[in-house]
Amino acid sequence: MSKNIFKGLLLMAGIALGGSSFAQNGNSGNGQIHGSTQIDAQIYQADKNIGIDSLKDGKKFGINGYTDLVYTKGNFSAGMRFEAYLPPLNGFENNYDGVGIPYRWAKYTSDQFEITAGNFYEQFGSGLVLRSYQEWNLGIDNSIDGGRIIVRPIKGVSITGVYGVQRNFWVKYENQNRGIVRGADADININSLLDLNIPLQINLGASFVSRFQKDNDQIYKLPENVGAGAARINLAYNGFDFYTEYAKKGQDPSAINNYIYHEGEALYSTLSYSTRGLGAMLQFKRLDNFSFKSDRGVTGQALDINYLPAISKQQTYALATLFPYATQPNGEIGYSAQISYKFKRKTLLGGKYGTLVSIDYSKVNDIQRTPIEGDNPLKAHTNNYTSDFFAAGKFLYETLNAEISKKFSRKFKTTLSYLYVKDNISFVEQHPGEPDIEQHAGIIDMTYKFNNNTSLHWELQHAFVNDPRTFANHTVTANNEEEVENGERAYQGRRGNWAGALAEINYKDFFFAAMDQYNYENNKTDFENHYYTFSAGYTHNTSRIALSYGRQREGLLCIGGVCRQVPAASGYSISITTSF
Repeated sequence: MSKNIFKGLLLMAGIALGGSSFAQNGNSGNGQIHGSTQIDAQIYQADKNIGIDSLKDGKKFGINGYTDLVYTKGNFSAGMRFEAYLPPLNGFENNYDGVGIPYRWAKYTSDQFEITAGNFYEQFGSGLVLRSYQEWNLGIDNSIDGGRIIVRPIKGVSITGVYGVQRNFWVKYENQNRGIVRGADADININSLLDLNIPLQINLGASFVSRFQKDNDQIYKLPENVGAGAARINLAYNGFDFYTEYAKKGQDPSAINNYIYHEGEALYSTLSYSTRGLGAMLQFKRLDNFSFKSDRGVTGQALDINYLPAISKQQTYALATLFPYATQPNGEIGYSAQISYKFKRKTLLGGKYGTLVSIDYSKVNDIQRTPIEGDNPLKAHTNNYTSDFFAAGKFLYETLNAEISKKFSRKFKTTLSYLYVKDNISFVEQHPGEPDIEQHAGIIDMTYKFNNNTSLHWELQHAFVNDPRTFANHTVTANNEEEVENGERAYQGRRGNWAGALAEINYKDFFFAAMDQYNYENNKTDFENHYYTFSAGYTHNTSRIALSYGRQREGLLCIGGVCRQVPAASGYSISITTSF
């Protein structure tokens, strides 16, 4: 294993250095090569206080890394990405374990069309029926391997067609009953098409995506072709912007929806207004049975054809991410409202530099379902339930954020934040029987700039968590009492109140930071822990290296409503990034 790690890292470094040298030494025949490299590695250690027994699976380290190269010459471009997981970091799918080149492509572009062969990422509209993308920190890569063509026949009109199969870790297509993805999208800018010179900007769009997967099931009669269509409109006028997209999906019984034959639908709408000093936005979303995968039997993050955008605020502060929200593809209805206002300079509330105030509120419920009497779930074309489009079911998630940002001088600025969260954890995080959790958090974020080379950034955070859960309702799969205790410690790690602090010094290209999150007033005193981290790093041009040592609490890491479970961890880590 150690030889494989060494070879993989050497190959990654060699590819990056070779590409960097080529880019720096000019080009060949006007061709250029650019790229980027990232390596994230952790060394794990036993830490019984937070429920870690390194002997449980023998995994004492993890490495995720990639090198991405792009070659361009005139209208032609091509690229590839080398990846290495030796083995993958804890929290990532073990199916990533390995080394290879999962992403390679070639593309020709002109004014009228664009043709891509190989792997590509694509999104139709907001992604309700198709979004292939990569999110490195979540371990998501559902790139499509096949072909894509984009045609611009006339001014203001763009038509896209895609065909291929999605990436599923390192599994080859011929070794799995994975579906074929086919789709088309039309995007029309009415102003350009009709040569209208008016303040109102109008964009229209329509998409259709289908998946073909053979029916090899011995119990269910499964549709082999499943289609999803969507229509959208975007209007912009004098600071106002309105976007709405509605999508409909055919019967798609799957492991996600427990193999029901109910059709799916989705609606996503936003209305925003912005002018100098003022911004506001309203969002509405409704999902009903709208998971769409190229393998109906997969329940994890892999092979998602579509993307279901989140409407709750994406948090960045540590204690604000204790209870994030994960989008519920089987059904949810929710809304959010955001407003920000900057008080002008030299006013009572604005002061010398102005004051920015923002408020964000969101709430999500399950959809209301009325069962169909006598429905047979094994019979094709059964709907299983009916649902009133605007009727809300049980409560799922609610959050309120308030933030004040103030610059007091050229050297000192601060941000004050308040967060309220109510989480139906029994449904959202699949802990049946657990009562709702409420969290109140306050955060002070301050930065003082001594001079152009030196600054100090520090944070103070506190979270009150009303957590009536009992461990009796949480199941830990374990082989012995020691593993049960370790599992309980990791689970209890988010309970009780929290206090947090961060201090970071930036000096020229260096930074040094220390952070601690203290879980106190836990219902079990011996589970109260400090989750500390010490880190340092150096940045030069487009390259950065960071080292750290400390603890990581168990929980969900979410980006855009897509989440992965992060296990408790303790030890050393290094992150290296560069681009050329």
